[in-house]
Amino acid sequence: MAFLCVHSGFLVLAVAAFFHTLSIASSYWAVVDDLNHSGLWLHCECDDCKFGGQSVCRGLSNVPGVLTGVRILAGASLSFILIAYFLSVFGYVKARIRFTAAAAVVTLIIAGALAASLAVYSVNYSRYAGFPKDDSGSLGWAFFLGCVGVVFHVIAASCFFAETVQAVRQSRGYYPTENALL
Repeated sequence: MAFLCVHSGFLVLAVAAFFHTLSIASSYWAVVDDLNHSGLWLHCECDDCKFGGQSVCRGLSNVPGVLTGVRILAGASLSFILIAYFLSVFGYVKARIRFTAAAAVVTLIIAGALAASLAVYSVNYSRYAGFPKDDSGSLGWAFFLGCVGVVFHVIAASCFFAETVQAVRQSRGYYPTENALL
């Protein structure tokens, strides 16, 4: 059971990392239409797209402090994914309960940081998405992909916690070992 749970944690953490990275890198956090969209790093708009023009993307400059905070939280949570992955791998390879537990805690920190950045962005996205004041748009697919990433991070942390609890119980004799049954 622990073997299945720890491998599920690896897989779920990998899926969460993919969603998380794609969400942060995309410029579809806020959308007015298919041609005008904005993310944490870029704002893309098209003035003459009805006549075959191309969408022009430019970096967001002079961003408010709130958006800078969202960028920092989202970016820091991305860097912690590698730490969580290495802790979980090391915990599995070396059979150390502490490392798996630390991976669970770091994964929960990642989920919290991403959830906080998503919450702050969702409250005032129309203010710093670069859209005209009369057209606030809506939240885009990349924003919701970040929400899915948070859910997957929580599931991965749950798997790591379950594996940790099972290992602790087995070390204290709550579960018989395979040799004891022979």
